[in-house]
Amino acid sequence: MKTIKEKIDEIANIVTTEGLSTSAYNLMSGTSGIILFLAEYADATQNIKYEDVAVEILERTIDLVYKQEPIFPYAGGLAGVGFLFSWLEERKELSSIITEEIDEYLAAGALEEMQKSHYDFLHGFMGIAFYFIHRAKTTKTIAPILYNVVDYLQETAQYNTKKNEIKWKKIKDDGAIEYNTSLSHGMASIIVLLTKLYLLHDTSLSEKIKPLIVGGVNYILNQEIDRNIYGSYYSYLAIESQDNLRGSRLAWCYGDLGIATTLYQAGKALGEQSWIDKAIEVLTYAAINRRDLEKNLVMDAGLCHGTSGAGHIFYRMWWNTKLPEFKDAADYWFAETLKMAKFEDGLAGYKAWQGEQYGGWINQHGLLEGIVGIGLALLSYSTQTEPSWDECLLLS
Repeated sequence: MKTIKEKIDEIANIVTTEGLSTSAYNLMSGTSGIILFLAEYADATQNIKYEDVAVEILERTIDLVYKQEPIFPYAGGLAGVGFLFSWLEERKELSSIITEEIDEYLAAGALEEMQKSHYDFLHGFMGIAFYFIHRAKTTKTIAPILYNVVDYLQETAQYNTKKNEIKWKKIKDDGAIEYNTSLSHGMASIIVLLTKLYLLHDTSLSEKIKPLIVGGVNYILNQEIDRNIYGSYYSYLAIESQDNLRGSRLAWCYGDLGIATTLYQAGKALGEQSWIDKAIEVLTYAAINRRDLEKNLVMDAGLCHGTSGAGHIFYRMWWNTKLPEFKDAADYWFAETLKMAKFEDGLAGYKAWQGEQYGGWINQHGLLEGIVGIGLALLSYSTQTEPSWDECLLLS
């Protein structure tokens, strides 16, 4: 079995050769995620070769953006590419001209998605809002669309004044309504993004945002289930959206890990120690007690719901808190990540599990489910550096 450094190097060599032939430009499964990894890898190794390749793939990405019919979403479209451009700009590696050209298009996209009541972080208007929030770091200006987003969330929030709760409904493709608490598609992402907006310290926004964060957090806190029965603190959906209550997998996308990191960030921003304490309680339980891959539905090594995602979240929380339980859990899950590199025909030995109905085990380059994300997580862990790149997954 290869060492972590050898595995990272192997991933870097694969994506330098194959990144230039990738036709998808998006962040989560295309060239934008590859650029993010190579930029971090070049910094860590001080090897200009990889920086040059990243620039070459960046030029191809810009070309693809202008040649292909653009779509809005963060995961698969222009909002995610915009985040990459803004992230590079923040690092002084890209001219602001590129991002300014797409602002108007993405603002229109956010309005269109709001008309559909489609807030989903990966696929709806909150992912577009995230691009504009990140963009504000370098422009020092809050885009008008963000005021629209806050107004929309205020108007569409469902209030329970007795419990001081707020929730937002999610309309599924078939028209059904559910209440989703996850970080990938649900209310946890709304809370993180409102927290980021709150930290921009715009008084007119902050007055509206704080009660939304408080109410949203209270709703999620009241979704706690019996971990001794279900194996987790939170389910995969809100309790009211399930006929048969069940626990959740150990993953970024759904359940305890994403919700706990949300509580931690919101608690830090608003100075709510009880939220921070609950986050640490949930994560400590997971770090110590949830190490059975099968029981926790950990099938592959990807960031979204695999071993490297679990390892990275524990590493991120160790970086935040320096609690030894989180470092120990990160050590465990990254050791499991190396074991996952077992496919002779896989990329660096890795394949992503898509489920039988979607093709089973497949090769995947991308950030969310493929080797780029695995490489980023392994790189931060092995170099013991702050993983600032994980802002793209709402983890910082």
